[in-house]
Amino acid sequence: MFSDFKEALDTSSVLSHAALIYNMEYVDPDTPGEFAIYLPVAKAFPCFIAVNQSGDYFTKLTGFDDTESLMSFFSKLDTLTSEPYSHESMEILYKKWLKKAKRTERYNNMLVAGRYYDFQVGGGYAFLSGDVLESRLGFAMTAGMSFRQHVRGTRLFLSAGPYLDKLPVKEYRLRLPVEAEYYLGRTYPIDWRVRAGGWGGYSFILPKDPCLKNWDGGLSASILAQMGSFDFSISYVRGLIDRDPAAKASSFSNMILASLRLRIGD
Repeated sequence: MFSDFKEALDTSSVLSHAALIYNMEYVDPDTPGEFAIYLPVAKAFPCFIAVNQSGDYFTKLTGFDDTESLMSFFSKLDTLTSEPYSHESMEILYKKWLKKAKRTERYNNMLVAGRYYDFQVGGGYAFLSGDVLESRLGFAMTAGMSFRQHVRGTRLFLSAGPYLDKLPVKEYRLRLPVEAEYYLGRTYPIDWRVRAGGWGGYSFILPKDPCLKNWDGGLSASILAQMGSFDFSISYVRGLIDRDPAAKASSFSNMILASLRLRIGD
């Protein structure tokens, strides 16, 4: 359609005369140059955009059916008295459109690279290192979801998402890990991966314990065996904030977890 219209513009007596009278100029959408600011109003090809000598936009005609419809459009231009858009407003419109186009391009690149949503449940052992309170030792459970994005051209994935941990003595911790996952290789039918990162969290303790801090944060590391859309992992979650600064021994939170994860995505 591009080439047919360009040929018609060069060979048609009606179009060639109209091009001279109305100072028509053909613009390739792929290399618009100074005319790029008019792309947001073009939307399709061919599109006839009418501007004055200052570059202010008047109106447009999208599509080309026959020369009669085009000449009718030019006839309306001859009597057009409406206030045009200023060149400055067209530049603002173009910049907004360009930002949207770049966001769309980044989003499409992420989809091509690989985007996943993970849902994970697990259980294990929790304890406070250095603490003598045996009531803080015991079984822990965790459940959560995360968003995982493959970094295109690498074996690296970036992940973040909320988790809820059930710790001993009715302590519930909302944890947000930000981690990097690296693909090691395959031992059929298992894909091996490692994951590591940092996390921050807030604990709700029932009944409230004035000796323990609610805020916590630290590091985490995992090794994962993936089979299809599922993977099994062994993780160690270590807190780096002293939960009980009043105690003689430091009290850092620890969890050793075995978890099952379901991956949804490409």
